[in-house]
Amino acid sequence: MMNDPPPRDGRRLGFSLLLCGVAALWIDLGSLHRSQHADSLISVVISLLHWTPFVWEQDRHGMLIPWLARPFTGPFGNLLVQGFLNVFCGLSVFFLLARYMLRGTMYPLVGAVGAASFLLLAPAEYRFEYLINADHGLFFALGLGGLIVAEDRGTARPSRGRLLVALALIVLTHWVYCGAAVYLGTLVVCRSGFAVTDWGRVPRGLRPASMTVDGFLDVLKRAAGTEPVRALLLLGVGFWVGMQLTALGTGMPTSFRGLAPGEWPLAWSRFLGRTWRELDS
Repeated sequence: MMNDPPPRDGRRLGFSLLLCGVAALWIDLGSLHRSQHADSLISVVISLLHWTPFVWEQDRHGMLIPWLARPFTGPFGNLLVQGFLNVFCGLSVFFLLARYMLRGTMYPLVGAVGAASFLLLAPAEYRFEYLINADHGLFFALGLGGLIVAEDRGTARPSRGRLLVALALIVLTHWVYCGAAVYLGTLVVCRSGFAVTDWGRVPRGLRPASMTVDGFLDVLKRAAGTEPVRALLLLGVGFWVGMQLTALGTGMPTSFRGLAPGEWPLAWSRFLGRTWRELDS
């Protein structure tokens, strides 16, 4: 079934992540760091001199990897450790995304093709920004890992222990980047649109006009037991916790004021234009 993880999935995913680790070590010891600049090196300074939950004078971009690298007190060693962890997470996303969206035996091949294509075709500066200077790989890897841990295994729902692990990963995701729920929630909805069996426990053919209050509550209860709703609830909790954690930041708080709808076309056109220029460089 499309909804079920493939047999021996743990071995496949573990082997895929091991390959990511080997590749990350090779890349980290290569020419990747030639693109380092002040913004990308600030995480090393934060790790060595004065660690804070977020980037100095900000309330976003959680400093998880600089915290993990704190035992390495030499500047060069700290740089390499952070680089390895960032690259590993960035490459793992290709396999975790394929695993979450496809859930078939071919997902390691899809992930490998995606990672290899990115490394071979993306411009050097673009690769550096994704692998080192941005949190995209880290928060996506944590978030996708949480969604995979929380998914059903055939007809069996996840245990409380797995749900706690999933929640911890998703909370870490929203510490690293508080807006992660927007991207991960979109993935949950899109995947569920192709796997209608995810909603199999929800009664179908119900007419809201004739539904009683008890019937409506029963539908909500059953819906909460489905994998998509469970994933969205976890993301909602993670987002709420992530927003509370922003109080630990220093400096001016981030504004979450949205653009007026009339400004959306210009904003999207500029975003796409700049992305195209970066990829074409």
